[in-house]
Amino acid sequence: MFYIELFRVLREEGVRYLVTGGLAMNLHGIPRMTADVDLFVELGENNIRKFLAAMRALGFSPAVPVPPEALADPAERSRWRREKNMVVLTFKSAKRPALAIDVFIEEPMPFDSAYDRRKRVYAENGKLEIPVVGEADLISMKERSGRQQDLSDIDALRRIQKGDA
Repeated sequence: MFYIELFRVLREEGVRYLVTGGLAMNLHGIPRMTADVDLFVELGENNIRKFLAAMRALGFSPAVPVPPEALADPAERSRWRREKNMVVLTFKSAKRPALAIDVFIEEPMPFDSAYDRRKRVYAENGKLEIPVVGEADLISMKERSGRQQDLSDIDALRRIQKGDA
């Protein structure tokens, strides 16, 4: 399964990240269809270089014509946000055209705090930790988007928090 391969390679490269979006909903126990993998990656230069090494190892590159290394440049990310209204940089692979990996170009909240509050999901008989953004942080991120799907997701997450799901 691609997700396991992705998380394994991210771990091997030492990338600090959190799964968010629709896949995070699934990992919180709420079935949700999603066409991509949304990642909240710590945006320090060293971590971005590790992330880019993982993307290369998996055969993924930016879907838009930008050099991948530009993701490590805060000024360039700020320009993308300002001039292109970009929120994520999407990575695609010719070998897996149906899959997309979306990486936030700005940290939606302080990474270290969100990482401390993460949910840990385990795969491969407990050998592979998958760090998932915590419920409260996922709600906060989804509240900012305002999309109908995200509003439905918020309701489901709140039911989990109350023990009603």
